[in-house]
Amino acid sequence: MITKIDSFVKYLRYEKGYSSHTLTAYQKDLFLFYDYLKEKIGDFDWDTIDKDLVRGFILSLTMNKEKATTVNRKLSAIRSFYRYMLRLGFVKHNPTAQVVGPKVKKNLPVFLKEEELDRLIDEIQPEEDDGSFEASQKRIILNLFYSTGIRCSELLNIKEDDIDYSLKQIRILGKRNKERFIPFGEELEEMLDGYIEKKHCIDFENPYLFIGRKGKKISYSQVYNTVKENLSQVTTVQKKSPHVLRHTFATVMLNNGAQLNSVKELLGHASLSSTEIYTHVSFEEMKTIYKSAHPRATKKRR
Repeated sequence: MITKIDSFVKYLRYEKGYSSHTLTAYQKDLFLFYDYLKEKIGDFDWDTIDKDLVRGFILSLTMNKEKATTVNRKLSAIRSFYRYMLRLGFVKHNPTAQVVGPKVKKNLPVFLKEEELDRLIDEIQPEEDDGSFEASQKRIILNLFYSTGIRCSELLNIKEDDIDYSLKQIRILGKRNKERFIPFGEELEEMLDGYIEKKHCIDFENPYLFIGRKGKKISYSQVYNTVKENLSQVTTVQKKSPHVLRHTFATVMLNNGAQLNSVKELLGHASLSSTEIYTHVSFEEMKTIYKSAHPRATKKRR
């Protein structure tokens, strides 16, 4: 029974190119489902599982106060697992076909206000840049996030060879190894030149753009902490992750006239629906501006 899960995870890794983070999540979710079934019905075959058992598993997660997004992710893992087994003939039906996950309330993305962004890029970072390798790296990381809107995993995997100075663009390997090219401006080009020169003083061998003092590729936690520390100096928003800068990039682009489809391609979204949430952000911002600026926006009390 467990071997089917293992073979599915290998399929996701070697044939679909899923990230290690996604693989770990899928494997954990499927083992949780397996344990639930063992407890409920004892020994079983994957082909004997019906929709009621899947719904029971979803209900148990909900009763344990799991977030709707977490529950839906687990359901997605089971659904993908059964599609895989169905295609290979291991099962004759997919019990998840008629199962619907809990409704997820869509929260608007958190992003920096224009004045906060100006402080981060024009005041905080230059002030903290003492010319050292570490300071230059932190400054590049923040500017790269804001200038390109890339994901943290994508930033970590950038290699020096991915940067094309003649075309002023960076090759990005996104989710499921989907390739895209993102342009960059002269300011970022100048920063990259200075940073890479300092990097070569430490290590010529490591092809990755961002490395630590010992020459090893930097970790997600190092990037996360860099972003959090700097955002804490300019904003009071609760969330201070690299994704806030990605959201800021998308919002700024749309607010300054970029086409939705162009922003979709730059972000590496698979569908336009993922990008459309930023139009809601822009609309909400417009409503706030309208209410504060228009003399008749709010009803006067008598």
